[in-house]
Amino acid sequence: MIKFLFFFLLWIPLEAFPQKVIGGQTKYQNPFDSLITIQNIAVLPFFDNTKGIYARPLEDYVKESLSQSHQWNLKPFHAVGPIHPPEDFINNPQLVKKIGQKSNLDAFIAARITKGPSGILTDMYLFLSKDGSLLIHVKEKRKKIFALNDIKKMTSNLLNKIKKRIPYDGLVLSRQGERVTLNLGKEDGLRFGQTLPVVQIIKLHRHPKFKFLISAEKEIIGRLRILKVDKTLSFGKIITEIEPGAIQKLAKVSGLHRTQYTNTLSLTKDLNPKEKLLSLPGSKITFGHKPAPWLPQRPPTFGQAGVRLGAGSFRGAMSLSSEELSASDSFYPSVSLEGELWLTSRWSLHALIRQGILETKNPQSGGSPSNLSYSLSSHELLAGYNLRLGPSLWGPHIEFLAGFSSYKLLVDDTNSGFTTMKYDGLKLGVSGSYPITKDHSWSIGTKLFFILNPKLTETPSSSGKSTNTINQFSFLVSKRLYSNLKAEGSLDYELYSSKFSGGAATSSSRNHTTLTAGLFYLF
Repeated sequence: MIKFLFFFLLWIPLEAFPQKVIGGQTKYQNPFDSLITIQNIAVLPFFDNTKGIYARPLEDYVKESLSQSHQWNLKPFHAVGPIHPPEDFINNPQLVKKIGQKSNLDAFIAARITKGPSGILTDMYLFLSKDGSLLIHVKEKRKKIFALNDIKKMTSNLLNKIKKRIPYDGLVLSRQGERVTLNLGKEDGLRFGQTLPVVQIIKLHRHPKFKFLISAEKEIIGRLRILKVDKTLSFGKIITEIEPGAIQKLAKVSGLHRTQYTNTLSLTKDLNPKEKLLSLPGSKITFGHKPAPWLPQRPPTFGQAGVRLGAGSFRGAMSLSSEELSASDSFYPSVSLEGELWLTSRWSLHALIRQGILETKNPQSGGSPSNLSYSLSSHELLAGYNLRLGPSLWGPHIEFLAGFSSYKLLVDDTNSGFTTMKYDGLKLGVSGSYPITKDHSWSIGTKLFFILNPKLTETPSSSGKSTNTINQFSFLVSKRLYSNLKAEGSLDYELYSSKFSGGAATSSSRNHTTLTAGLFYLF
């Protein structure tokens, strides 16, 4: 009796791998493994409720996709009697077997497309010919989508879902010694040197009513390493197998896309405090070898200072009673020094000094010298009231500004018809900026100013009593480089115009257009 129990216990695990001895070599065979081996496949006519408007194109689309597959062989479908919708096959395994035997198929695909008022519902089925059962059923519904191209994308997704639910990734096509050929390649994501397990399907778990596949039980019978990868094929060498010759043609390959987990250093789901610290960005600096103390950089609170370099163009005109004078310079350099002092969160002081050098042709015909040189200088001291529309320094804001402004354009020759002009007055305006990225690193802004009752002083002579107008406009783009450093570019437009009475001149204008780029340090 004891011997009988001993041999009975030894016999139980071997039933998981039904063995067949051929010529002294053990071959591992299993009815579930053979059942789910799919090589030859066909596409049955699709059904819809729109008289074939969707069914025919989608059927052709699936056939074309399968014809390009390197894992399945698309076979023509030979009808046996009337064409059946997919629902007729679910509870009629004899009909499924009959179709499979007639067309020499391992499996076939059937589908139904249903158009409703809210969208399209597509059901796709994969039936096995060997036992006549439903293996996989997938479906997808798209609301308010009726275009054929969109439904083709949905059909492609369903076809991919069917492939992913098959409990293996590929097959061993041949074996010679320890070398094997697989029907997997680069298109499947296979890589050189990758190690793959070879499995055998030992049991299929199906839905109790509808019989579609829920899960599968597998046993690893060996491992192989990929040594050459082509587009649709690969070649490898067997590393291990449970017995010599266990891996044979049509053996299943699995584990092509492995699941990786992040927390592999702890037995619990949650990290302990030390592991939490080590998982933070910068942990190697703060908690690693020779950790260095780290303190957050204080945000700017006092103000900013910067320098701008500019490339500008100038156009000047003067109307005399006897003639019209004009001069221009298409390019002249300038430099500006700017500073801000933030007195409170609302109030601030602004200072600017600008210098530039110009040169134009003498506006008087035949005048001497032939070229005129100009010296440009500008100064301003403004007070600002800031309205910040966010908690951050780099957020949107609007600022109202008022203060003293001075502009002087010095001409080195007073016999040219142009006089040295100096404008002074009360400058009023508004500026603002708005971030255009989520991290507030980029922003755009604008400035608009005018001078209230500007005063004009001319040397060496006066052109008469003047009425003056000054307008200034700027468009800005800024980029935060660091927490205390930013770069800023601007396009500035300035117009100084005067109308005279009681003198030799009637009007005068000075026009500047300047493109600037600068760096600002915030402290």
